[in-house]
Amino acid sequence: SHFDHHQVDFNVAYPDGKLKASCGLVWAAFGKQLIAEVFRPEADIVDAVHTRIGNSDIRSIDLDDNGRHLPLDVCTVSKVIARMNRDSTISDFRIAMGFAENFLILTIAQAIEVLKDQKELKPLMEESTPPILVLNKHIPFQQYLFENDVDRHFAVVVYPDSLRNQWVVYGVMERPSEGKKLLLPAPKTWGGLKGEELQKVTGVLDAVFCHRSLFMAAATSKEGAMELAEKWLTRVPAI
Repeated sequence: SHFDHHQVDFNVAYPDGKLKASCGLVWAAFGKQLIAEVFRPEADIVDAVHTRIGNSDIRSIDLDDNGRHLPLDVCTVSKVIARMNRDSTISDFRIAMGFAENFLILTIAQAIEVLKDQKELKPLMEESTPPILVLNKHIPFQQYLFENDVDRHFAVVVYPDSLRNQWVVYGVMERPSEGKKLLLPAPKTWGGLKGEELQKVTGVLDAVFCHRSLFMAAATSKEGAMELAEKWLTRVPAI
């Protein structure tokens, strides 16, 4: 079968050399058609979404299929589907199929929105003054900066959080796929502080909090967030 990856001479692989499995082969054959017919985005978005999902979610499923060993407490899509289909009954199979369909549709929808938002990042990068990137709304930026700001001009990003009515300062990661190691963490003296404590340490009168892991801080105003960002970058000592 065209979608069987168990042949001895099977060698279809991802860019990093990891072998594909049945899910990846099906995605390669029909993924673009699914994206185009269900969501009808522009052609360049179809190609970008197909590649993005293929090299992330679909690849992860293939790695599991090919015997990737993960700790028991790590949850993956493959594990969730396996639990739903544990008795191999038609009822269980339909539940698993429904979950897989919903997961894929939601993943595609999210990827389309992210890529549309990221089209806005290039002009915002041109308008901003490094090392602070200022956004007019929250746009997923980590992977885009990793791929497009290769000289690492930007170290922190400032953007509004409309849900909390705050402005956020967020550190840029060195390699987004490998966790939260930052180009430049917030000063250690800020970690875990809130309200008046953080205001005293930073001198920013509307500072709200700084995450204990030093990757994020916030203020109630854009001006306050910009001041936090500047002091984050210059490592201003406690006042």
